Amino acid sequence: MGPARGNMAVRELIVFKHDSELGNAPAYKLFDTIHVQKKDGVIAPRNYTDYDITVDESKIPEHVTCTRMI
Repeated sequence: MGPARGNMAVRELIVFKHDSELGNAPAYKLFDTIHVQKKDGVIAPRNYTDYDITVDESKIPEHVTCTRMI
């Protein structure tokens, strides 16, 4: 019997686009703008919809845009 494989699927894509080819901000600063929090009343999250995913766009540096693709 082979190894067990879980089902994985992309639920959302958060894309940061830089004006410069070399980038306008380090990745860690952009990743720090993304916040994932379990929704109120959810005890044992089992679905993507059990979480609130937000992007603090006020902290995205100048010359970088953020696009969320659902």
